Amino acid sequence: MENLEKALGDRVKTLRKLRGWTQENLAEQAKVSVQHVGEIERGDGNPTLQSLERLSKGLGVTVSQLLAVEEPEQERELLQGQVIDVVREMPTAELKLLQNVINLAKRLSLRVK
Repeated sequence: MENLEKALGDRVKTLRKLRGWTQENLAEQAKVSVQHVGEIERGDGNPTLQSLERLSKGLGVTVSQLLAVEEPEQERELLQGQVIDVVREMPTAELKLLQNVINLAKRLSLRVK
């Protein structure tokens, strides 16, 4: 059971960070306490079904997506799909800005290696 709790916590944390949110932001969106978010992310909490439903709504995913503890490749595919969905809705000006950010990130990552 401990591994499942840790995997759920990691999943919540990943989804939260993808949105650029703090634990406080997620707690506000999900209408749960900051302490509860922290406990879940550490794998210490034992969330109720109601908490899971609130977290999923706050994160903008379904409960099944929240509970989907994928292998790394599946996680990558899920992230790619989410990024593609966001990019499809972007106006041209934002796409150009995103392209510049991606190019800059590539250049910076080449320097770090």
